[in-house]
Amino acid sequence: MFKLKTIQQSWAATVLLLVAVLAYIAIPKIQAGRHLDSLFEKAQCNLNHFTSTQDCEQAVREIGKDKSARATEMLLVLANQTQLPILDSKTGVPLLTDSEIGKLAIFQLEDRSDPIIPIRLSTLIRRDVPLDTRESVSEYLANHKCEKECASNIRNYLDEIQAGKKNNEDEALEQSNMQASKDERVVSDIHQQQSKVYDNLELALGNKPVETFKKKIK
Repeated sequence: MFKLKTIQQSWAATVLLLVAVLAYIAIPKIQAGRHLDSLFEKAQCNLNHFTSTQDCEQAVREIGKDKSARATEMLLVLANQTQLPILDSKTGVPLLTDSEIGKLAIFQLEDRSDPIIPIRLSTLIRRDVPLDTRESVSEYLANHKCEKECASNIRNYLDEIQAGKKNNEDEALEQSNMQASKDERVVSDIHQQQSKVYDNLELALGNKPVETFKKKIK
């Protein structure tokens, strides 16, 4: 009886020790997960959590320091921000646009090796995506492997442009009655930025940009 009691006590102690070890391992992960969730809420800059543009940007950078797959997914979501920009309550001027958060998120993805990143980012190479975001994505793709599905997404976009379909910024300029739409410098800056995107995309496909796409659309 004494031996059985000793064995039971030994098993109980072992179980308690195991529970303590698992808790020691699990609690920091749970806390880290909650911290990531909190950062993600701030990084989205929505009206429910907005405090300042600096807080939004810093939250994106903090997520970037976490190299987990979960953090990578958060950055990919932020790269494709679709919410309205935060506006100044007095002037109505945007304080921080989606494309700025998107660009910062894309920058945080630079040193990650997950092959899904180029594929997911290449889905942002579309005519309806803001030009600034398209430019940041094109820069990323020009410096990382872009294969199969990634390359297909790029080709689809370039084929549409070559066929005469317009980017959203071109349509906005045509439809706008604002003086800026008549400013040759504004139009020139947009075209230069677009040319940079086309060059980067040709590089991502392994082509020499000066010899290919831009000549085709002139």
